[in-house]
Amino acid sequence: MKTSLLVAVTCLLGTAASLPGYAAIIISPPIAQPVNVTTYDASGDFSVNRNPGGVWKYGWSEGIGGSLVLFTRNSQPAVNGGVEYGWDDPNNSAGFTPSVAVNTGGDFTDGNVTLSAGALILHPCGPDGQAYAHVVWTAPKKGTYFLNASFFTQQNGLNVDVHVLVNRVSVFDGVITQNNIVRAFSGSYELAAGETVDFAVGPNGNYSLHPGNTGLQAVILPLSNLRL
Repeated sequence: MKTSLLVAVTCLLGTAASLPGYAAIIISPPIAQPVNVTTYDASGDFSVNRNPGGVWKYGWSEGIGGSLVLFTRNSQPAVNGGVEYGWDDPNNSAGFTPSVAVNTGGDFTDGNVTLSAGALILHPCGPDGQAYAHVVWTAPKKGTYFLNASFFTQQNGLNVDVHVLVNRVSVFDGVITQNNIVRAFSGSYELAAGETVDFAVGPNGNYSLHPGNTGLQAVILPLSNLRL
């Protein structure tokens, strides 16, 4: 998506501040002159009909170190009020988990699941409880990229581990075991074309289907496009 630097910086600074009920987390990218840049937004760019969808792909792995398996089924199941449209794998599915989906409606709550409008949702688990859900971005060309990500609770009793991996090497690890928790991360990385940034959510050692709806906001800004 093409946008101005002002809009791009607004997206970056608003990652946690825009989440209802959460304290603001402000992470500033390098100062630059206003120019048009390409930014990548995991929720804004989400594809409901293609996987991979451009530079983004959605899948699952057995454990955090397992091989990525792309989701093959796109659907809008009746669970969670029918507001989620997303991806799962019919060959490895328990209650549409593991999955990656977006809330296509407004704010939703049923007293257990609470989905923010437009939120991108990752859920781990699967039949054996050990599957991780992944949103993976692939660098379209060589450059320096600024990453800003937040994982946040979207279900009561959430129990997950969250990760950011650059070329399959973890650069951030955390857990979420309480409501109203945000785990945020930012950093800049030199990437070659085809190298990846992976946002992953796992079951935190609880190998059964359990509360796992985890929101993700992730923005990637190519710094090499800026006039610093």
